[in-house]
Amino acid sequence: MKKVNFKYLIFSILLLSVQAISTASTPFYLDKTTSKITILGTSSVHDWEIKVSDFNCDAAIQLGENKQASVSDVHVVCEVKNIESDNRIMTNKTYKALDGDKHPQIQFKASETTTVSPGSEASIKGKLTIAGQTREISLPFTLVAENGQMVKIAGKVPLKMSDFKIEPPTAMMGALKTGDAIEIAYEIILKTK
Repeated sequence: MKKVNFKYLIFSILLLSVQAISTASTPFYLDKTTSKITILGTSSVHDWEIKVSDFNCDAAIQLGENKQASVSDVHVVCEVKNIESDNRIMTNKTYKALDGDKHPQIQFKASETTTVSPGSEASIKGKLTIAGQTREISLPFTLVAENGQMVKIAGKVPLKMSDFKIEPPTAMMGALKTGDAIEIAYEIILKTK
């Protein structure tokens, strides 16, 4: 039987442990007080916007010494009932158009890891589910990190309601018609716990 050099074995285990810690992604959690998502659109009468009053977002972010950040495991969940306008009629029409009773959540789940230099533009691919329809999208964003404790991810993604089999809402007996194209603007603040 071969003799094991315990000093070498202990040193190897410690070295592997330190390496695992230094390359591990840090879990970041949503700061709900400062994060926001806004849906922007057009209609035959005027442009409109509607806000997501409450949502959840988790992500694993590894901040490297070379100022680059690796972003993975992004998961955003929004309850359709939390999409609200200042106008109650518009809020109700949005809920109905999104079929909120049957499909109460909108979700984005990243399917890859992406690397970004802080302040520069990047994108991450994933699956977006709205009204029971799932589509692969590329989510553009910029990332700003502060002290390894806080990360701001911001961007805008253009979408079409028809891609998710959503019929654009109408009002005033059809006189007001909502455009098919929308844009989702977001500013997500993530912090370590």
